Amino acid sequence: MGVLLLFVDGLGLGEDDPDKNPVARARVKRLRLLRDRAAPDPTATLVPADACLGVPGLPQSATGQTSILAGVNAPAAVGRHINGYCTKSLAALLDGRSLFSRVKAGGGEVTFANAYTPAFLENLPRFLSVSTVASMRAGLTFRTLDHLARGEALFHDFTNRLLPERGYSLPIVRPREAGARLARLGERHTFTMYEHFLTDRAGHARDMARGVEILYIAS
Repeated sequence: MGVLLLFVDGLGLGEDDPDKNPVARARVKRLRLLRDRAAPDPTATLVPADACLGVPGLPQSATGQTSILAGVNAPAAVGRHINGYCTKSLAALLDGRSLFSRVKAGGGEVTFANAYTPAFLENLPRFLSVSTVASMRAGLTFRTLDHLARGEALFHDFTNRLLPERGYSLPIVRPREAGARLARLGERHTFTMYEHFLTDRAGHARDMARGVEILYIAS
C-alpha cells in the first residue's frame, strides 16, 4: 500500500460561521473541517498551519503548492506570494525536489491521477499549474481520457459532469466509485496524487452557493 495525497485546493480550517464559511453552511458529515473543532474521525488529525509561511501578504496557490510538493518555503525563496500558475522561479524549486521526483529517484512508482483532455495535451497552455509542472519535471506520463474511460484516472471535478463543456462525454462517476479508483491507484503506486481545485475556484469567485454545492457533491 502506497501513499495517496488528496490535494483539495482552497479548502482550509475556517470559522464555524455559515455566513462566511461554506463548510459550516453545508454541514456535511465527512467534511467537518472547522477551526477549534475535533476531527470528524477519531483516527484523523487536523493541524492548523500558517499559509503565509512567515512572508507578509495574502497567501496564494502557486507558492503554497510549491511549498507542499517541494518541501521548501517557496514564498520566502522567491520573496513574495505568487498566485495562479507556476513561474520559472517556482519551476526551479520543483526541479528534482518535488515529491514526484524524490519518490522516483528512490525507486518508487509515482502517478498523478488527474486526467488531461486531448485539447490540453495537444496544445499546452503558456501558463501551467504547479502540479502539472511538477509532473513534467519528474518525467511522469500524463493520464488521459482513455485512462478515465477505463477507470484508471479521475477528471478534476471527479464526477465527469464538466467534460461536456469541453466537448467530451463520459459516464458520470459517483463519489464512492471515485474513491475506489483512487484506492486502486494507491495500491499500485508508491505515491499517488489527485488534485481537486473546484473548491478554490468557488472561493476566488466568492460564490457561497457554488461552494456549498461542491461540498455536497464531494460528500
